[in-house]
Amino acid sequence: MKKLSFLFLLLLHLRGEAQVFADPATGQMDVTNVLGTSLNANFIVKDSVSILNVPLYNLNQLVGLPSGTCKFIINLGSNILLDPAFNLANAPWSNYLSWTSAVTNNQLKITGNLIAPIPEDFNGIASFRIKGKTFGTSIIQTEFSVTNHNTSVLLFDEDLQNNLATLTYSVTLQPLPVKFTKLAVVKSGCNVRVDFSAEEEVNVDRYEIEVSKDGAVFRKAGQLPASKLIDYKYNFPITDDLQVKQLFVRIKSVDKDDQFQYSETKTVAATCDEEGRGIIIFPNPAPVGTSRLFIQSGKSFFNGIYSITLMDISGKVISNKIMSLVNVARFTYEAGGLSSGLYVVKMLHLKRGGEQTVLSWVKQ
Repeated sequence: MKKLSFLFLLLLHLRGEAQVFADPATGQMDVTNVLGTSLNANFIVKDSVSILNVPLYNLNQLVGLPSGTCKFIINLGSNILLDPAFNLANAPWSNYLSWTSAVTNNQLKITGNLIAPIPEDFNGIASFRIKGKTFGTSIIQTEFSVTNHNTSVLLFDEDLQNNLATLTYSVTLQPLPVKFTKLAVVKSGCNVRVDFSAEEEVNVDRYEIEVSKDGAVFRKAGQLPASKLIDYKYNFPITDDLQVKQLFVRIKSVDKDDQFQYSETKTVAATCDEEGRGIIIFPNPAPVGTSRLFIQSGKSFFNGIYSITLMDISGKVISNKIMSLVNVARFTYEAGGLSSGLYVVKMLHLKRGGEQTVLSWVKQ
């Protein structure tokens, strides 16, 4: 289609007629906070500054948009306005579009008049600082279309189906914080299982599981995406640096705008008898530069053929080796080139009924 348009354009040019074909277009808008984190448009907070991002394109790969041929119109609806501190004259792409605004029927309309040619195959985002004005739901409507209002060139639009876009939004009070209704922390062998439930999960991005040996300094042991589940579950191993009589555990909910809050804090015994494990791995945690692990039996000798698999915490297999061990209490395993993080080593005795041992290992 665009090749045909170009040929038609060339024919018109040879005939001396100033007519062109191009494709002004817009697309799906979104709302972020001032840091660029995506927000749910159903929860724009009244009197709080957000960023409205509006795509604008010229989808023709060969022909630009001549100046004076197009207008970009943004109707903000009934419940938001521009941040009074925002200078519309300095809005993005003001080198191509002259931005003005006016209020019509209690709705603010932003108009961008095309004052300079937009190149072919153009892809841009115009961002505006907005504020919730009044509570309620409304619609943002955008239109980037041909007007031929101030030009001697007659522009024709190749595709009239991509000039319009809408975004429904609601201006509300600050979203209610998530409500934790259950938090259970249980030790199972050398692992800790965390079960929790959350209600009023509005605008929540993720949950981070935090642990502490003293109840004062916490670190993240893992995270789960907010999925509106009835019950969330997470397991993490008791590594050497968490070996304490009492471990403190809490949940941190992080909103899409980076605000956060904590659940109550629970405690659980975190002693894990290395001898009881039967098999240990060291150094653990391993310092930077460590490329060789040692796996040792705490009670007897390794005898038989073993499948040994190294995985990251998500379960992705990094390496797998089949090793034949005869009357050895300790052996080495090469694990170089890994980044910092938590890993799992799984040993499977291939002949002894599939006996399996799972070890956690931390690379610093």
